[in-house]
Amino acid sequence: MGLPWLPAFCASDCLCADADHLTWTLAQGLAGGDAPEALLLSVEPRRVTLLRPTGNASSPLTHEIAACSELPRRSCRISRTGVTALTPQSPAEPVAALALLIWLAVERLPPWPSACSSQGCGEVAVGLAARTAGAAALRRDGLTGARLAVARTRLATWVHAARAGAAFLADVAGGRREAWRVRLRYAAEWLSGELDECLVPIAELLSQRRCVGAAQAAAEMMDRAAAMHNGFVECLTAGVVRLLELPGASGQALEGDWAAPLSPMGRSELVYLCRAGAPTLRVLAALRLMDDEHPAVEAALRQMLYSPLWQQVVAASVAMARRGPTASHALASAGLAAAQDGPSRPIDRSVILFGALCGLDGAPEAVQACLEALPTGSVARGYVEARLAAGTVPR
Repeated sequence: MGLPWLPAFCASDCLCADADHLTWTLAQGLAGGDAPEALLLSVEPRRVTLLRPTGNASSPLTHEIAACSELPRRSCRISRTGVTALTPQSPAEPVAALALLIWLAVERLPPWPSACSSQGCGEVAVGLAARTAGAAALRRDGLTGARLAVARTRLATWVHAARAGAAFLADVAGGRREAWRVRLRYAAEWLSGELDECLVPIAELLSQRRCVGAAQAAAEMMDRAAAMHNGFVECLTAGVVRLLELPGASGQALEGDWAAPLSPMGRSELVYLCRAGAPTLRVLAALRLMDDEHPAVEAALRQMLYSPLWQQVVAASVAMARRGPTASHALASAGLAAAQDGPSRPIDRSVILFGALCGLDGAPEAVQACLEALPTGSVARGYVEARLAAGTVPR
């Protein structure tokens, strides 16, 4: 179950976080409608399936099929406000395009704070950010004892997932010459190259009995893997944008260089997507707007802080945190509202928000005030207390 290719890195070095629990929770709510937590997305090499819990304790089946799409049959399109199929008689086919869009959004997410029942509080990185985090951890912590075992198992998971992801892209792209298919084939080539040149050699290095100097060598190969994965993400972005036939200005802004300044029209279109687009498109738009200081951008991001979807909260909270101490009140208000909503979701929104708040420079008073207002025993309070105890909150 889960997404076709989801490398994850947990700063707590807890295998259950990235091999089992994290993958499962990331698949929750990605393709649902009114009740997104009730659906699970399953991606296999030749089909995409939506699963719904049966709700029948006496049944040996825990899920039933809500929709199934063999890959690929026809083109499909995700508009700015929803998912549509070019052929009305095939309502399940947009699932394939939606899977690609979700995959792309997760690949571009920045690291975010998380809480684990067994390891306490840490930071999680997925997709492109997982490689940078992995290389930094190898240089900082080395490979000794249990950490080496964690690294070996993690790399084995990444290698297996990369093979499945490359096969998935090849199946979706097929052999025809449409522009989006060509880009997806390029993305599959980048992913296959990263697998053969970086991930497999790292796994082989870590499997040796004597690992003298392995940490530094693995870190260097992980840096190369990050560079190659960046090429994969760029090709995947171009393929998804062209497959979904996004409007000119927003499509150009997403497909172009993300480090380049946005045009006024591109900014306007992305702000519209943040406010009224399909849920996963809102995530992509927020990530593209992350470093834009325009007032309309900040207003759209503030609105997204209250979204029930964790991907939107991650994108908006990290973007707001980059705006410095002036954003602390918006983050604090949204975090308090999330903490008081009731039972926490699989990825706790309040932890994400307060983690972003704790990463600000010069906002200790706001952090302390929020801590005192949080419910006793809540995940968010535990996270903020841990950050205070570790001395990582700005002084």
